[in-house]
Amino acid sequence: MMPSLACQRYPSSRDKGTDNPFATFIPPSPSNPAAAAAAAAAAAAAAAAAAAGLEGEGGINVAKGLSVPLSLDEGYLWHASDGIIKPIVANRRIERLPEPKFDTALLPFRPWSLKELVEASQSDLEGFLTQIFQAVGNAAPLKEKVNVLFYFETLCTDTKAANDLINSGLTILFIKLLRNPRSALLRTRLASVLGLLVRHATYITEELAGTGVVEVLCEALKDKNERVRRRVMATLGELLFYIANQQQDAAAAAAAAASCCWFAM
Repeated sequence: MMPSLACQRYPSSRDKGTDNPFATFIPPSPSNPAAAAAAAAAAAAAAAAAAAGLEGEGGINVAKGLSVPLSLDEGYLWHASDGIIKPIVANRRIERLPEPKFDTALLPFRPWSLKELVEASQSDLEGFLTQIFQAVGNAAPLKEKVNVLFYFETLCTDTKAANDLINSGLTILFIKLLRNPRSALLRTRLASVLGLLVRHATYITEELAGTGVVEVLCEALKDKNERVRRRVMATLGELLFYIANQQQDAAAAAAAAASCCWFAM
């Protein structure tokens, strides 16, 4: 079990004054690759909307009574929303998902509350996670495994808990089970759990990369079940966003180190 390390990926909702703690703003700039991609997407959307006859005065009417203002900047169509990054997993604007419900009587262990999990000692936490590992990894009935995963989802929405859980052996087990070709329901729940963990975690160890998680998720995109594909796509999107941020941080750290070395000469 790896210790929890703090690495701010998303700003706090208290800092931004919004009820969405996962929104951060990237100023649109032609030198910003993400912004350029967003601009291209916006231009394509504008062209498509215009072709469909949806263009309105002062913007594009994407819905009845809603007009989106656009601006032209160095050949790109810009909108303020192009710089807003919001979560993909459990985003109610994309898809309304029911709250996870589980049967306590079917759980082969006493369920902890999120508060108990966050405040537990390292030894107690490892013992509790071992019980979950055995419940999901052993030859238990499918209904019981799915019930455990529904319960597990309720523990994934806290940053400290997500840091502990995603860097445990449980994540490796979930990735391995995601290849299970027999149960689409189990694969859906596994992808959902992984997505929640990646969304809320701020630190992921390099050990996860050794599991081939990106390759597993890409392969799962070919799943015949639509729900599995949706959950997997959202999880992959969150993971790629995290990886991209880590690469940016590493490049910035390397540049800062080089600058320090330069001035130290």
